[in-house]
Amino acid sequence: MVTFAATGTTVRQEWPYCPPPALCACCVRRLGGTDGVHGEECRTGALVLQAEEDERQARYEAGDYLIVAAWGDYHAWVSAGMVRIECHCLIDPSRPPLIMLVPVASYDPGLKGWLSDYPEAVAP
Repeated sequence: MVTFAATGTTVRQEWPYCPPPALCACCVRRLGGTDGVHGEECRTGALVLQAEEDERQARYEAGDYLIVAAWGDYHAWVSAGMVRIECHCLIDPSRPPLIMLVPVASYDPGLKGWLSDYPEAVAP
């Protein structure tokens, strides 16, 4: 099981990591029961996902924002050499979205997905 905070709430919900297999009770028993069907691979995957969810929750609780969209300076409303990012706190809808600018040279969506990853961000 993995617990996570659904969009718009800080209440953590519990969800199974793996979908139930489409097996009859006889086949499940033959494969070793629940532990045989959902072995170490499922448990390891659930632990990794839980760690990611815990980190995301901690970032939101610390006041961080998730970057949900970005536009380059090819748009007329984005300053040259900058990337315009739109940031949201998905677990607290009372926190308004933020629009910020970050330098193109430091923008890296593959490694930096949170506003706190860009201390050089400025309001437009």
